Amino acid sequence: MKAHLYILVGIGAMAGLAGCSKSKPPEPATVENLTTLSATVEAIDLNNRLVALRGPEGNVATIEVSPEVRNLEQVKVGDKLNVKYRESLAAAIMPKGQSPTLNDVDQSATAARAAPGAMPGAAVGREVTTTVVIQSVDAKDHRVTFSGPDGLVRSVQAQKPEMQTFVESLKQGDEVELKYNEALAVSVEPAQ
Repeated sequence: MKAHLYILVGIGAMAGLAGCSKSKPPEPATVENLTTLSATVEAIDLNNRLVALRGPEGNVATIEVSPEVRNLEQVKVGDKLNVKYRESLAAAIMPKGQSPTLNDVDQSATAARAAPGAMPGAAVGREVTTTVVIQSVDAKDHRVTFSGPDGLVRSVQAQKPEMQTFVESLKQGDEVELKYNEALAVSVEPAQ
């Protein structure tokens, strides 16, 4: 239930980037963000599955590594941990009442992990699709207010130009299908 609520809040936040239509429906809009980060392993506690990482700014954080991560014993002090996080949101106006996710949230997940004996690595991803109903649009402020399948009303301001254009073309009552994707990949490179 907590994960479902998190997904709805995330969708709600991202959905605010999308919106309604004036005379003809706008073209679907998509935004994407890619974040990459490298950290160096400072210390490892295999018994408690704790790894201390030094980030690019010199800050150190200790993380607990899930038992699902194979081959933790392969990681050594000085190894580089590479993380890539990608998220995207696609928004499209749907004909009234025809979206399969109008009163629902459809979600799927994928995962992969390193083979036994290989350096630790993992990739996880998920896709969430739902449809929101536009309550109001403030084109000047690029703000859209909408309700989702949970019945909650949210208001979000579009930040990226492609979503601002999409929001400006929306109107009250439009049904907007949102497809949110996120993927996380982690790999470890031996110390050089």
